[in-house]
Amino acid sequence: MPDREKTIRELDRITSVLFDSLALLKEQPEIIRCKDCVHWIPGTITNKDDFIQPRCKRNGGGWSSDDYCSCAERREA
Repeated sequence: MPDREKTIRELDRITSVLFDSLALLKEQPEIIRCKDCVHWIPGTITNKDDFIQPRCKRNGGGWSSDDYCSCAERREA
């Protein structure tokens, strides 16, 4: 009988942890990649020799299109 009670207590503990984890995941804000943000300027070729690097208008950096930041605002599709 003690093994059964111990197993039930352990299952209750695991269930509680899973529900807490799900609640935290629901609070997670959406992550928006630079390539999907309104502030992202894609790279462009101005002529056959010049290439303007992609960058973020808001932060001025030359991040990768797969990066993300706290300033991200999803671009309308």
